[in-house]
Amino acid sequence: MRFFNSIAVIILQQPAAAFIAPHAAALSFFRNCCNDLYSSKPPAEQNEVQTKVTFQSPKFRVYIEDTDAYGVIYNSNYVRAFERALLQYAPLSASDETSRKWILSAIHNQKFRSSPALGEEYIIRGKLVDANTWEIEMITENESSDVVHNSALVEVTPGMKLSPANELTLKQSGKVDEKRYIPYHDEFDHYNFDETTSRYNYYIPIRNAMNFFERSRSDFLGGPDALRKMQVEDDLIWVVTGVENGKLFDHDSAQTRDMDDISVNEYRPEDEMQKMANEETAVFEVSPGKEVIVETTFDVKRKGMILDCHHTLWMEGGSQRKLLAQATCVIVALKGSTRRPTSKLPQWVLDKFAE
Repeated sequence: MRFFNSIAVIILQQPAAAFIAPHAAALSFFRNCCNDLYSSKPPAEQNEVQTKVTFQSPKFRVYIEDTDAYGVIYNSNYVRAFERALLQYAPLSASDETSRKWILSAIHNQKFRSSPALGEEYIIRGKLVDANTWEIEMITENESSDVVHNSALVEVTPGMKLSPANELTLKQSGKVDEKRYIPYHDEFDHYNFDETTSRYNYYIPIRNAMNFFERSRSDFLGGPDALRKMQVEDDLIWVVTGVENGKLFDHDSAQTRDMDDISVNEYRPEDEMQKMANEETAVFEVSPGKEVIVETTFDVKRKGMILDCHHTLWMEGGSQRKLLAQATCVIVALKGSTRRPTSKLPQWVLDKFAE
């Protein structure tokens, strides 16, 4: 009895804070243990779920402006839909203008599974997988299960900056097919206004770079007339099934050579020509109306049924070409009536691949 009385006296003699604080901490620890015990997820997974950033857009409808000659969404318009959803509904699109200053600068692992038909509705869902990369899906919601039409990993670059031009990572082998086009004003965006030159700094967005790549592939196969002929006479159509390594590049700066450092004894007539070319390059700007060049190499697979098309987009200035964009697009030959892959290609198409 004395023992218990002694313990009681010791406890009663302690300051209130000394008694309450450790017991409050113990109670808090006990509650946390209970929460963890009865929670459906471990604490680490709970934190991961709580910090996961996602968004879902309202329903969009497919209009004629979105489709191609085959009645499905045109391949680069998926990127346009992703951009619209990110700008309007993703957490990065706050009301202040500074948060809207970003560029969709890269696209990877894009898979073309199907397409909502003309007049049908779809939504865009996104999940942030790292600081600037989103996992994006175009989905049609059904009662039984959702249909994923298109998915990709897209990178957004804050501050309107692009990748340095020395990061070309596409496979460069085999014969290069080159096509030239004049880009118009509506095929450009601008990311800032240069007060020193009183001009906008233009760039070709990745969705429009994909349009130039599409034109070059079509022209390689003979142009729109040849594609129509294959569809009508050979029951053959070509569709994009994937995009990899799509990327925009920074093209603001150009290397120049200071010709004033060359001594009189070293002077050669070609040096003066080089100086003029360098001066032209130094003031060269990416802008509408200047010719762009698409360079493409092809990997032919399964007797021509599958083509890996490695594209790069350039613009010339002086004696230099500036790299604007790159992407590898996978296209597949389908039998038009069944929409099944086929390797039964016209001989003239096979001859084109063999050139």
